[in-house]
Amino acid sequence: MLKKFLSQIGAYFLLLSKTIKRPQKTSVFGKLFMREIHDLGVNSFGLVLFTSIFVGAVVAIQMFNNFKASTFPIPNSFIGYATKVVLILEFAPTIISVILAGKVG
Repeated sequence: MLKKFLSQIGAYFLLLSKTIKRPQKTSVFGKLFMREIHDLGVNSFGLVLFTSIFVGAVVAIQMFNNFKASTFPIPNSFIGYATKVVLILEFAPTIISVILAGKVG
């Protein structure tokens, strides 16, 4: 039992050392790395845009309903401003991260 446990720990550390060591050919590694960045990042732009449009529409509708229910009058221009602030500051990094994590997974 102990022998198997120690061999598993040793195999784990061997795998860990293989993952952190330098690649043999940096030019091949660089090309593959850039291709992965392009496949995951640039090719995901359409999906992120499509999802963000619908999330923005839902947030704008919710802002309108919340501002309409308030006790004092709020100009309609605040709906757009509040939606912009919420989407850019709060939701944009989260939406992009969830979409990219789903694509990688």
